[in-house]
Order: sequence, then structure tokens, then C-alpha cells
Amino acid sequence: MASELVPAPQIDGEAMLEIFVHRPIKFTGMPLNPDSPYGDGRRLASIGGTTLETAYKLICFNKRPMLTAEALESEVSRLPEQVGKWVEGYEWREKVRHSPETNIRAPEETRYLVDAYVGAVLIGEGFQAVLNWITALVDPSAAQSAQQGQYSEPPSKRLRPDQQMSFPQPPPNAHAPYPPHSPPLPMHMPPSATYFVAG
Repeated sequence: MASELVPAPQIDGEAMLEIFVHRPIKFTGMPLNPDSPYGDGRRLASIGGTTLETAYKLICFNKRPMLTAEALESEVSRLPEQVGKWVEGYEWREKVRHSPETNIRAPEETRYLVDAYVGAVLIGEGFQAVLNWITALVDPSAAQSAQQGQYSEPPSKRLRPDQQMSFPQPPPNAHAPYPPHSPPLPMHMPPSATYFVAG
């Protein structure tokens, strides 16, 4: 069944260990590794879960014909079902090292595997790589459009780093300086009078 799915993006060995070595069989209380870009699998699952939901919702949002808001929410509610199919298809449960008492088929364990893997892809390759992958899983016919950046702004609306945003030019003389300040006109003065002193 694994061959029916597009290959999952490659992640490095450190991320593989964080995801596929079950938490209870690791050293209890082991601190986060400050030299690791991941920290641990739980951190990957935390950021990966949000990223997966965003990517899945964006793919559903961009479906044509458009879905209504209600249909969009209904489609998004099927994500757990899709996650189960992906884990089954990739045979990821068989790769997990876990203790005998762990129910690796529990829904939360299934979701953890995909969330953490998505988190590793996000940190290693970025959101577009996640979007391309999930698009190919959900709607293979749209995968090529996603790879071409369908969900980003059209080129005509994007700015290159060397471009400046243009603003409407003001009309001529819109900011012309005021004329120099002129002194006030003199007030009307009565004609000067000549006084004579009688001798």
C-alpha cells in the first residue's frame, strides 16, 4: 500500500529518531538538546500539527469549484481520517520502536506520527515543501500547481527586493512653499498737522 502514496519528503536521521522512537522508552526526564534544531519529537509534533491543519485547510480552500464555508469546515473535519490512511499507507506504525504496553494504533499516536513528521519537513525544507507534499496526498492532480506556487501571490502582485512600492504622485504645486511672509500693510494715518505757536 505504501507505493500508492507519493514518497514522503526526506528528513534527517536525528528527526527520524525523535519521531520513530516512542517517548516512554527514551531516558525519562531527558532535557532538550540545545544543539538540535528540533529539541524533541513533541516540539516537532506541536508545530507540525498546526502546520498540517493550515496546509490541509488551504488546499481545501483552493479547490475548484469553490466550497462554501460550511462545506470547507466539513472537508477539514475529515483530516483525522486522512491521517490514518497516510500512516497506514506509509507503514509508519511498523517503524516505531515502542514498549509492549503502548497502543501504537491509538488515534493520538497516529496523529503524533504525522504531526511530528510534518514538523520535521517544515523545519528542514519550509512550508512550501509541506504544502506540496500534502497537496500530492490529498489531490494529486493539483500537486503540480502547488509546486508552481499556485497558493502564493501572483507574480504581478509580488515585489522583488529591489523594487519600491509606488504611491500616487501629488498634483503639481501640491506641496509648493507658501509665499514669503509679507509685512502687514500700514494702517491709514491722518495727514500730518502743522501747529503754530502764537507769538
